[in-house]
Amino acid sequence: MASGRTASRVRRRGDGLPLYLAAGGGISAIFVVPLLWEVFRSFQPSLAISSPPSSRTFGQLTTANYHALLAGQDDIVRNIANSLLVAVLTALLTAAAATLAGYGFGRFRFRGSGIAFGLVLLAFMIPFQAVLTPLFLEMHFLHLLNSLIGLALFYTAFNLPFGVYVMRNSFLAVPREIVDAARVDGASVTDHAGVGAPPPRPAGHRDDHAVCVPVLLDGVPRGAHSDDERRSLHPASRSK
Repeated sequence: MASGRTASRVRRRGDGLPLYLAAGGGISAIFVVPLLWEVFRSFQPSLAISSPPSSRTFGQLTTANYHALLAGQDDIVRNIANSLLVAVLTALLTAAAATLAGYGFGRFRFRGSGIAFGLVLLAFMIPFQAVLTPLFLEMHFLHLLNSLIGLALFYTAFNLPFGVYVMRNSFLAVPREIVDAARVDGASVTDHAGVGAPPPRPAGHRDDHAVCVPVLLDGVPRGAHSDDERRSLHPASRSK
């Protein structure tokens, strides 16, 4: 009976597969066809692009537009390189600062921590135009105008509040018992990063917690215990 139900379910899924593929292909075509059309038109001469589409101009393909773009006065290659450099610097600065601040807000309770985190959240409610002029004056005072580092710091300042908010909630999701167990086993402050850092990744929290503790037991006590003591601390070696 169970095998018959499974076969009927598989049959029903197979019957709906063509409809699913047709619907998915139609929806994808809505987005893909205009993009392909733009790429095709970019290989046509300027006069053909500005005129209505015609079958006579479909065969007139050229790379002159791309040559003019790369060799023009705009220096598109340098602009792309600058954009990539600013994006990488912004991502690294935001990730580092947000992780440190999120760990502090999520793991430590100090006087005024709620007010400090509230000020971080307050940045979400401040319009971009309200801080544009003060930020420009500050960048001018620091001699960071018209520089890639200044632009990266500018983007980091606006991305940091959201990053701190996300990382704080991620570290709060890590059970405090794991950190306490690591401290008992001799983990230092830097070793705690091995406990708190993996769970905020997109992987499931349960799996990360399960992987994190054995790694910590293997790596942390080696400076404080002998090999025999370290084996006695590890559950797997204890069973052996």
